[in-house]
Amino acid sequence: PELWPKSFFCNGWLLVNNEKMSKSKGNFFTVDEIIKLYSADTVRLAMANSGDTLEPANFDQSVCNKAVLTLAVFLDLMKSMVSGSEPLDAGAEDGRFVDVWFANEMNRLVQEGKKFYESMYYREALRTCYFEFTSMFDQYRDICKAAGIAPNKALTLRYLEWQMIILSPICPHFCEHGWSILGKPGSVLDSRFPSPTKPVEISLTKQGDYMFNKVPHDFIKLLEKASKGGTAKSAVVYVAKEYPDWKKTVLAKLRKFHGEKKMPLVAQ
Repeated sequence: PELWPKSFFCNGWLLVNNEKMSKSKGNFFTVDEIIKLYSADTVRLAMANSGDTLEPANFDQSVCNKAVLTLAVFLDLMKSMVSGSEPLDAGAEDGRFVDVWFANEMNRLVQEGKKFYESMYYREALRTCYFEFTSMFDQYRDICKAAGIAPNKALTLRYLEWQMIILSPICPHFCEHGWSILGKPGSVLDSRFPSPTKPVEISLTKQGDYMFNKVPHDFIKLLEKASKGGTAKSAVVYVAKEYPDWKKTVLAKLRKFHGEKKMPLVAQ
């Protein structure tokens, strides 16, 4: 009994591009054929993306096609970061709000990704540990570029290291190669899953979403509205240093009720 499987995983029909795999339709592939067409890791990535639980697993070839390109671009970016050809800031990793926000988001995503891996929800693990993780770094770089500053070096190298580790269960060959580019000893498969460097702060996530997503979106809408009467060339931003008196009164009462256990917080 100690050698029996501890768990097993099931799914429904295997689909290819949302169609049932069939020789008559010409969408039937053996493992050897599909790996030669793409690569082992891109096939593994597409399979992880195909679905969780008992829903039909849809092998989407467009995911493979995109992964072939994006993984290669990622390696080029990693080489430029490690070699120093792309400038990085050597300052403190908590010296700017954008750095603190990015570090918090990395902590949040590795924490979520670990739970999905442990639950065998591989599509969700792929979402948090690859799609959202890389998207968050891209946004961080874009914000730094727009502000005329360089990404923090310590955070960037941590991101690259963590990305190789948390994606390695799905794309082991790619991550092993990336691990060697980073100059890390041994194999990435022997490394421990990252642990958050600090407790995740939901307030930081909300602040970053407001500053880096909502505010730019609102500015674009206001610019479109102002452009109807001419070309808008500048804008004035007003920032309140404190809440109005009526808001202070409401918040004080809410805090008092919560402290007396009369109004418990409800999880979102």
